[in-house]
Amino acid sequence: MNFNRYFFSISSVWIFAFFSLSASAESAIANPLKGSTLLLSMRGLKLPEITTRDHLNEAEDSNIQKAYSKYFAKKNHPKLWFNENFLVKIHKDMFCDIWEWAGIYYIGSQRNIGVVFYEISEHMQNLCKEVQEWLAGKTDLDDLQQSARILHRIMQIHPFTNGNGRYARFVSNLYLYSLNGSRPYWPDKALLDDGIERQLLLQALKSGDQGDFALLEKLIVEYGGRHALFINPSIF
Repeated sequence: MNFNRYFFSISSVWIFAFFSLSASAESAIANPLKGSTLLLSMRGLKLPEITTRDHLNEAEDSNIQKAYSKYFAKKNHPKLWFNENFLVKIHKDMFCDIWEWAGIYYIGSQRNIGVVFYEISEHMQNLCKEVQEWLAGKTDLDDLQQSARILHRIMQIHPFTNGNGRYARFVSNLYLYSLNGSRPYWPDKALLDDGIERQLLLQALKSGDQGDFALLEKLIVEYGGRHALFINPSIF
């Protein structure tokens, strides 16, 4: 377990919560987000002008598109970047314009999904070690199959307060793209609602819990993902 990371995270979160709780509660009561949990959805929000779920989705999407432009500007082999610090930085860049907790691991009571908060760093480090072994050739999985397992594992860990689904798909996309594959274009807006797209993805993730990734791999292909025909590492 990375105690330095958690000491920093715990200190940051509790200091932030101490000074912002009352203000967040007042803001949440005055401007509830439609279809959201009242206080938890508002805590840490940097933009007080956001008052509806649709407005929040638009602001988050804009921030995420900035991150896509940054990270997909060129291809860098995952051997160089698939580590815990870099993965945390990705989440921060995806949500830093909107949320104070961007890039900070979740800390709090046990949720109905994800590992306990004090084991998040350990699980993320283990994922990075496994992926580095794949990249060293210690697997029979192709690049697309690897990306599917990365997506699933991050969803299992659920490392952050929110945005975990979009984050897991971003990292999985970046991994496949970095190995000269074609990344899928997930319907992120549709996946925020409880429609058929979300139900199919949840079904695929549940199958992954049982070790069957065929449905998840099929979805990646249906949305345009293709495994690499060759690998061409580059340097930062």
